[in-house]
Amino acid sequence: MQHDGQKARERQKTSSRSNVAVLAIAQGLFTAAIAIDLTLTGLTGYQLAPDKSLATLPFALITVAGAIATYFASTLMQKIGRRRGFVLGAFTCAIGGSISVWAVFLNSFWLFCIGTAAVGIFQAFAQYYRLAATDSEPDDRKARAISLVLAGGVIAAILGPLLASWSTHLFDTLFAGSYLMVCLLGIASAALLWLGYEDALPESLELHGHEQPPRKLLTIFRQPVSLAALANNVIGGVVMMFIMTATPLAAVASNHSINDGASIIQWHLVGTIRMRARFDNTDGAMVPGLYARVKVGGSEPYAALLIDDAAIGTDQDKRFVLVVGKDDHIVYRPVALGNLQGNDRIITSGLEEGERVVVGGIQRVRPGEQVLGKIIPQSDAQARNAH
Repeated sequence: MQHDGQKARERQKTSSRSNVAVLAIAQGLFTAAIAIDLTLTGLTGYQLAPDKSLATLPFALITVAGAIATYFASTLMQKIGRRRGFVLGAFTCAIGGSISVWAVFLNSFWLFCIGTAAVGIFQAFAQYYRLAATDSEPDDRKARAISLVLAGGVIAAILGPLLASWSTHLFDTLFAGSYLMVCLLGIASAALLWLGYEDALPESLELHGHEQPPRKLLTIFRQPVSLAALANNVIGGVVMMFIMTATPLAAVASNHSINDGASIIQWHLVGTIRMRARFDNTDGAMVPGLYARVKVGGSEPYAALLIDDAAIGTDQDKRFVLVVGKDDHIVYRPVALGNLQGNDRIITSGLEEGERVVVGGIQRVRPGEQVLGKIIPQSDAQARNAH
């Protein structure tokens, strides 16, 4: 019996790892599909609306339908399982995309509203992907599983608006091809989830050996933290709807192209991606409630020319260094600066490798003067300036 239990746990771990990978890909497909709607629905609504004041209604229905369907999606998946619920949500996206295609061909505004509302229902189901990734994961791995799933949307946040822009002229009727992409992404999501995802019993329920009764909704909302979270989501959602509904319309109205509008949406989606970092706090400098400015490197390591930052002078709006040139004469050299790396500054232009730079006593020398300098290693120069 103990051997059978160990086998069951191993199968559960394998299934959990597979589920995280499947959900990460599904998150990417969802993000790409919703990015197309974010990019083009305002423009399409403006094109189809019988009254131009209704142009933003199809976009608003994505959010409204998603908000209404969220509770029902959770309740439904409790009864039929996450796998069937996720597949149902993805098929709803496919249906919504196909309805939108048909609406664009027929020039039917109200049919288009139905199609975008269906995509909103898909959004309600898809927001549970990251939560499903934590099923059967121990507490110390839940955050990592959520991060991996959300990372699946990073690439899609870039590719989704590009796909919207590329498929705009796929047919003679403007925007029909883009909503066909939404339909195909929904079908791909449904197939992936049906074939690759497996319902798993949450880890907490396995440990207790029985299903714990869920808390009542009224009990949850009696807690101040729940009310604060609700208010935060409502305010944030309203602000985002106001901005993102009008953004593509404003871009085109300002004589920008659809490609420019797609670029704006790309940065919006990238900006909404949450990141998580872990680091040592051995000295206790970081305590709850503090704010910090975080700088994240965005490139691969590369070779660069660095000098001690103390060697750089300021001349109005310019930066310069003093170089020891031929015959030990001081030369004034304007430089372009890069990022600071510890005590060193990257020099992007103005200096060549091997040139001698004045790092101590720069206030006492002038360009053209002859000096008798002493070459010191860069690490010694940093120590000297530190004192």
